[in-house]
Amino acid sequence: MIPSVFISSTIADLQHLREAIKDTVQELSYRPVLSEFGDVGYLPQTSAENSCYLTMCDCQIAVLIVGKRYGSLSANGQSMTHNEFLTARENSIPVVCLVDQEVITYKKVYDASSKGQTAPIFPGMDSPSQTFSLLQSITDAPINNGILPFGSVAEARMLLKTQLAHIFAELLRSKFDPLKASIKDVLSEVMTLRQELRNKD
Repeated sequence: MIPSVFISSTIADLQHLREAIKDTVQELSYRPVLSEFGDVGYLPQTSAENSCYLTMCDCQIAVLIVGKRYGSLSANGQSMTHNEFLTARENSIPVVCLVDQEVITYKKVYDASSKGQTAPIFPGMDSPSQTFSLLQSITDAPINNGILPFGSVAEARMLLKTQLAHIFAELLRSKFDPLKASIKDVLSEVMTLRQELRNKD
């Protein structure tokens, strides 16, 4: 089975990066899933938004790209991108999180600013506090909480390739670990000996 990779981000401001990440996923012979390329099935019995969440549940990996825009709000007060991330988390789908380096810098300024003082201006950001809250929820998670800063499209592509290689290597190691195989052999021999002893009794 070829893994499906859901690419989640705001679209208008990150279209060029989404297309580059799509190309990267295809180069690795995985199946990229992006709403603007018709990869989401808009089902008649549900909303377009819920169709995206249902599609996320059918994918094996998600790539979350966080730029300066948080995006338009859904009924729950969070952006669709934020909700796609939560859907991945709720369904134990691994998430590779790529974050614009400037946004990470802005978050450090935001975190360092005193409460009660006038909030700093962050150029290009539509809802800084919500974007920073999303990033905080990622880093606060007990697992799968890595954030990968990128400064260019080429860097984002390379980071994604490296992360997918790490995931693949871990799957191979856990599946074909020689130590685990030898433990299974020993357990099998113990079970056989136990059965033979019982038969002698």
